Amino acid sequence: MLFAPAQAQTTNTGSPYSRFGLGDLQAFNLVQNRGMGGLSIAMSDPLALHLTNPAGLSGLKLTTFEFAASGRFLNLQSSVQELNQSNFNINYFTFGFPVSDRWGTAIGFLPFSSTNYSIRTRVDSSFSSWNEFYEGLGGINRVFWSNGVKINKKWHVGITTNLLFGTMNQTRRFEYADTLNTFNLRVQDEVRVSDVSFHLGAQYRTKLANGHQLRMGLVLELPSGLNASRNFTADRYTYQGSTIRVRDTVSNVPETQGSVDIPLALSLGAAYDINGRWLFGAEIRLQDWSKYRFLGNNDSLQNSLAIAAGLQYRPDVNAVGKSGYFKTVQYRAGFRYHNTYLQLRDQAINELGITLGASFPIRRSNSTVSVAFESGLRGTTSNGLIREQFNNVTVGFTLNDRWFQKRKYD
Repeated sequence: MLFAPAQAQTTNTGSPYSRFGLGDLQAFNLVQNRGMGGLSIAMSDPLALHLTNPAGLSGLKLTTFEFAASGRFLNLQSSVQELNQSNFNINYFTFGFPVSDRWGTAIGFLPFSSTNYSIRTRVDSSFSSWNEFYEGLGGINRVFWSNGVKINKKWHVGITTNLLFGTMNQTRRFEYADTLNTFNLRVQDEVRVSDVSFHLGAQYRTKLANGHQLRMGLVLELPSGLNASRNFTADRYTYQGSTIRVRDTVSNVPETQGSVDIPLALSLGAAYDINGRWLFGAEIRLQDWSKYRFLGNNDSLQNSLAIAAGLQYRPDVNAVGKSGYFKTVQYRAGFRYHNTYLQLRDQAINELGITLGASFPIRRSNSTVSVAFESGLRGTTSNGLIREQFNNVTVGFTLNDRWFQKRKYD
């Protein structure tokens, strides 16, 4: 059950929807992709990293280092009140290089999911009234190693190994107005996960008779059972001033072992490249969350569907020098729709976003500054739920150089 934050006390938090499932799942893509609605399955670039499909790394020509920071601005609306909040963080670090003419590899760090919310609601009944508090913090991190290999001129394959680890802390508190005859109740739930998962990818690239290029891609995110341990406590308490004083322990279940089972996901995409000047693409992602299990329990999640479409435009691929600078900038736009794995109070929690982006070369260097902006909506105010209006900004810095390659001339 989700309660509207009509009396929320904390403003620097994330989405209340991160309370459910694994929290807010983070896309496995970089700033260039985010400017095109997340388009990534059929993407490949010799001077940029495209990670969602590891097969895209087979075309990498230079050593590439990239990091990014992001900001998220949320407007939360319930049927009775409105709340604004924001947060900023370092989003990812990635490093890739060509091992050979046919093989590219990359390692890095990106978040897999985040849990960050603080919700308060008041409940009035015929016999009593109380405040309920729901708080969560943490998430799952991802350290990855991706490899892409060129089989022949048209076929490319790849594999990504992910190390997933992190801690999710969730607390529920029930505080009563009658403190003389009742104790407050607090439930604390800590889950730690650590394990590996795998993605398999393939791309088909072909040049058409008109010189344009068609790319098609497929990614399988294999099912994974993450090792998990859980600490669960419940206690009754009162306040001594502003400090919680525990009166007795209702339940204490330390170090329960189990697994978090993440189901198979399938992504398909296509992109059409017109002489490096225009690029258009679309993709779809499906995941069967009915098979999700959290420490053996079914969390009543629904199957998810995500679609994305985007374009990229570079005015002149051969432009150089001061007079042609803005002709070298890559401009991007996109759209995405996500039928998420959440359905609350008979309402599907859907997400819609529109994106813009650009990459700006830095003169007299092999570096690029890329920006992506997304504006969108998630959720609804029907049935006591929350509608989020979000604005996301990501700024990334990319450095290209020629490392790990033998010089032919001194």
